[in-house]
Amino acid sequence: MGSRVMGLIMGCLILVIILSKGGEAVTTYEVGGSLGWVVPPNTTYYKEWAADKTFVVGDSLSFNWTGTHDVAEASKTQYENCEKPSIKFSSSGVLELTKEGPLYFLCTIGDHCNSGQKLEINVSASNSTTPSTPSASPPPPPSASVSAHVYVNALFATTSMLFVYFMA
Repeated sequence: MGSRVMGLIMGCLILVIILSKGGEAVTTYEVGGSLGWVVPPNTTYYKEWAADKTFVVGDSLSFNWTGTHDVAEASKTQYENCEKPSIKFSSSGVLELTKEGPLYFLCTIGDHCNSGQKLEINVSASNSTTPSTPSASPPPPPSASVSAHVYVNALFATTSMLFVYFMA
């Protein structure tokens, strides 16, 4: 009996170690919060929206809109001058942040960019900095905001724990 209890304790320890090492949560940000991706009420709206957020590689931006809009990733010069780069999305979608550094997005429709429909963010390499502040919109379901590898690691850890438990 004592060896079974020790096996269960070891299995639980393995589970804790694997989950703490492999499972950093990622965040999906609804760009613009409840307003979404539209021509904003003022030209600083998206800058203010992004100001209290910490974006990291692996996070995602969800661009949602109704009406006529698009999203293009731009260079800094294109962003500053509202020049029209290649379209990234012509319909609502989610963009995963895969590189660190500054990123620039804008709407290429009409005068939307000059009216403030543009977003500048800075992406960090990891979330070892201050935790992200979620947007004003409701959080996405866990399947959208937590990496799939967390679930694989949890399954592996549980299987390992059961193996250790029954082999003891």
